[in-house]
Amino acid sequence: MKARLKTWLHDNKVQIVMLQETKLDEPKLQQLAHWWRADQIWSPADATRGGVAILVHRNLQLEILDRDADLWGHWAWIEVLIGDQRWIFMIVYVPSDPGERRAFLEELPHLIPPGQNIVLAGDFNVTIQPGLDSPTPSPQKLDALTLQNFTEDNSYMDAYRHTHPTEHGYTWFSSRRIGDAPPPKRRLDLLLTKGAPWESLTTADVIIAPGSDHKPVVAEFVMDTKLQ
Repeated sequence: MKARLKTWLHDNKVQIVMLQETKLDEPKLQQLAHWWRADQIWSPADATRGGVAILVHRNLQLEILDRDADLWGHWAWIEVLIGDQRWIFMIVYVPSDPGERRAFLEELPHLIPPGQNIVLAGDFNVTIQPGLDSPTPSPQKLDALTLQNFTEDNSYMDAYRHTHPTEHGYTWFSSRRIGDAPPPKRRLDLLLTKGAPWESLTTADVIIAPGSDHKPVVAEFVMDTKLQ
């Protein structure tokens, strides 16, 4: 996994990577202590559930001002100074259990540090627009409405959906079939932006990552220096 991830980051020239559902608990993270030789923050998995991380490429010129991470593998964030702008990068893994998911989404506004320039990414485990973010139209579920209201109330822009308004952009694919129906697929992984990140966004795409049931969402931001 370590070698494959480093190769993928190098090939795609990624400068900040936000990982979700790493499934790496505290003992496994200790084994990775010297693997990433640059700024990083990890939230360990709870047994084999969750786990998130933010890794910063050593060549990216920024100053980390603050950071925090959940004890249970659901969120982590860093506040950085890029040029003269303060940006917050936050990664989340929203639980798949309906009750836990609902509780997390209700708490989410209180977990995000205050700031004007925010990139909020992760596996939200909800389908905001059934029929576009999933193959089949259906009524929107309450937790999806909760997330949609949160984004609208706080001026977050869905980077992929706003740049690809009619494409499905599925990010999760299951191999399990239910009866004669095709295996499920959904757009569950989102990259939400507000402030300078939205204003400097140039591209947002879903790309292939071999060996995973999720596809990464990759965005490029152009400032005084290029940030991806």
